[in-house]
Amino acid sequence: MKKKRKKESSIKTLGHYFRTLAQATGTSRITGFIRDALNASIFGSGIFSDAYFTAFRIPNLFRDFLGEGSLNSAFLPTLSKSLREKGNEDAIELLNQVFSLLLVLVLIIVILGIIFAPLIVQVLARGFMLNPKKYQLTIALTRILFPIILFVSFAALWMSFLNAHYDFKVSAYAPVMMNLVLIGTGVCFWIFFKKNIQSGNVNLIFIWSMATVAGLLLQWIIQVPQVRKYGVKIKFSWPPKHPGVFKMIQMMIPAVISSSIFQINFIINQFFASYLKNGYVSDLYYANRWMQLPLGVFGVSIAQVVFPLLAHQAAANATVATSDTLTDAVESSIAIMLPSIAGLWIMSYPVCNLAFHHGQFNQQATLYVAEATCLYASGLLFYTMIKLLVPAYYSFHFTRWPLYASISSVSVNLIINLLAFLYISNEHTKFLILALSTALGALANVIFLIIGLKKINLKIKWTKIKLEIFKITFATVVMAFLAWEALRICNQYHGWGNSIVSVFIPIAVGSGVYYSLLKILHVESLSWIFRTPKKKF
Repeated sequence: MKKKRKKESSIKTLGHYFRTLAQATGTSRITGFIRDALNASIFGSGIFSDAYFTAFRIPNLFRDFLGEGSLNSAFLPTLSKSLREKGNEDAIELLNQVFSLLLVLVLIIVILGIIFAPLIVQVLARGFMLNPKKYQLTIALTRILFPIILFVSFAALWMSFLNAHYDFKVSAYAPVMMNLVLIGTGVCFWIFFKKNIQSGNVNLIFIWSMATVAGLLLQWIIQVPQVRKYGVKIKFSWPPKHPGVFKMIQMMIPAVISSSIFQINFIINQFFASYLKNGYVSDLYYANRWMQLPLGVFGVSIAQVVFPLLAHQAAANATVATSDTLTDAVESSIAIMLPSIAGLWIMSYPVCNLAFHHGQFNQQATLYVAEATCLYASGLLFYTMIKLLVPAYYSFHFTRWPLYASISSVSVNLIINLLAFLYISNEHTKFLILALSTALGALANVIFLIIGLKKINLKIKWTKIKLEIFKITFATVVMAFLAWEALRICNQYHGWGNSIVSVFIPIAVGSGVYYSLLKILHVESLSWIFRTPKKKF
């Protein structure tokens, strides 16, 4: 039975969708960190983990090119227009033609990626060539992991279709599948192959990589039944001739860069880190993962909920309503990301110590991850605003300016990294600058995007939200002070479970204080999150 497409409204009515998405994403992130903690305890911070994360990052870059980044940015506005103007049947035909095009295109890319894996590793992790063992291992793992591009592209396509119908739950929970597969794999390693872990058996990293592929396959398959509820019957439709396909391709070309900017900058950082000693590539990955926790649970959730609304409002040429939606979304992101930045700065070491300081992962690596986490976290608000602002441009099919903004971000990141490696001799300082440069690049990107909003007749109404920003800043400062004091007191406790106490009590204190202050100060920014709508869409 086909479901009726839900009606769009203002951001104020999206709170229940945001809560659902945040809960699902939170589950995904929590299981993801259990996965990462197992990864760290099994492989530590060395050759195996560096090779795996580099090999995983290479297809992950293509994943943003063809999957959750550019594909979603280009496909969702096109699909929304098709739904509005021609209905669900036309949208299903568009979905099938895009699926067919992706199947052919991505299969070719996967085959080429497997064949030319040595060249790809040489380009993106050239420093590994100084260590033949690490270099050859990275090539082998890249060949195993390259097929994930196919699965994540299909998963992103299904997600876009569901989101266009304001159906977020299943696609949000889908990433949990990969985490559960790897958690099960890691537990089996510790139960049945503990001696292999201690001896550093290379076969374990190959099994881990194959489990990653299986998990991402399940991430796509789990969405198929939900898509079928909207009357979708997948078929190979060739040649693709729907006008929406060509519009999507036209938008997707610049979207390849603008929607993948964070991955591109991380690839640049990884390239430079490949010239540093063993372990720094892994430390950057883990730091990035911690920073991604609030970004994924809250920042991406806001953007993912708001994007379909922006696309529908843009399709109706409602620029005033779109500006209001964008302003409310930016205000809400500030309310979430400012305390998240403060929280990560205060809690980075206790959290990293609890999560990673086990098995093969030593205390020095834990400290390095915590330091890089703080520097990555400095750009949290900028990363979130990019995820909000870029879809606004794509909703109006204006793709050039986000491309220019992305180029500015990459340029800033690259120049800072080059200067660090040319003029700074201390290896650890270079490592820290790699994380900081990403945040500064994101700042450049945001400035460009805000300046260009007038080109699509949109604006962020800063005068409307300046009082709210002052209240949020005040609440964040008070929260940070009390959370720091709670951490200082907890650090004096040296009994059983002290590492757990030092994490959860300060977080509970900080969260409780911040939420209470928002209520006392009557901050409207997050009210839509907790509001239950009187009627469904």
